[in-house]
Amino acid sequence: MDLYRTLRVQSVTDEKQQPLSFIQEDKNDDANFWVILPRALGLGEKYSITTIYDGKDAVENKGSGNYHPLARENWYPSNVAGGLGQYVAYDMTFRIPKGMKMAATGVLVSHSNDGGQDVTVWKSVVPQTLAGFNFGRFIVEEAKLNSPDYLVQAYVNEEPPDDIKQ
Repeated sequence: MDLYRTLRVQSVTDEKQQPLSFIQEDKNDDANFWVILPRALGLGEKYSITTIYDGKDAVENKGSGNYHPLARENWYPSNVAGGLGQYVAYDMTFRIPKGMKMAATGVLVSHSNDGGQDVTVWKSVVPQTLAGFNFGRFIVEEAKLNSPDYLVQAYVNEEPPDDIKQ
């Protein structure tokens, strides 16, 4: 699996919450990690895993309360061989500093506070090729369409990032 070099895997489980073995070398040797499945998969067979990971230096502070991932294509584990064009359903949980807002791929499923952090859960409605996020001090505007029934949300920075200010 491809994963940004500073992110370290803590655990991998299957769809029944059973732990799976994995291999991840030092971040300076090889950032990718390998999941050891309990059996060989058949051609076209689908298998779901949950990966818990964390790390530093994967998100950049752009100033004025604006943050985004440094590597848009590998801040989350993905199939190295799959690349773009591989469709996956995403179920993502983010923990960010309290008082900031998360904008992410998919639909916001839940939002809660855990100590000094805001916790949001996002889920893709359909499989897609990429997942993304930004967080910061956002103003959120939304409108509900009636035909088709659809909620449109726009996230705008309260203040521009430092490079835009210049």
